[in-house]
Amino acid sequence: MYQISYKTITPVQIVSALHLLFNKEINFQDFKVYLSCFELTAIREAAYRSRQKTYKRSREVIPDYKIIELSRLTGLTAPKVKKGLKRLGSTGLITFEKHNIQILSHYLP
Repeated sequence: MYQISYKTITPVQIVSALHLLFNKEINFQDFKVYLSCFELTAIREAAYRSRQKTYKRSREVIPDYKIIELSRLTGLTAPKVKKGLKRLGSTGLITFEKHNIQILSHYLP
C-alpha cells in the first residue's frame, strides 16, 4: 500500500512567490522551479519516513538534490532550471544547495 505524502506551502510562501511573479522579478519558469522545490523536498521527506519504517535502526541520511531532478519535474532544460534557481536565490525565496533546499518561511522585505 502506498502512503500519500505532501509538503505544505504556507500562504506567506505562495504569496511571496506570486508577488515576485506579478512584479516581473521572476518569470513563470522560475515559479515552476519554485513549486518543484517543494515537490522534491516532499519526495525526500517521504523516502526518509519510509526508510525509518523499513529499517528500525535509524542512521543519518543526507539528501542529495540534483538539477536534473528539477528539470524532470518542471519539463525545463537544466540550464533554465539553473537560471531559475539563481533568480529565486537572488530574491531570497530559495537557497538551493546539493544537500539542502531552504525555502523562505517569512515575508519578503
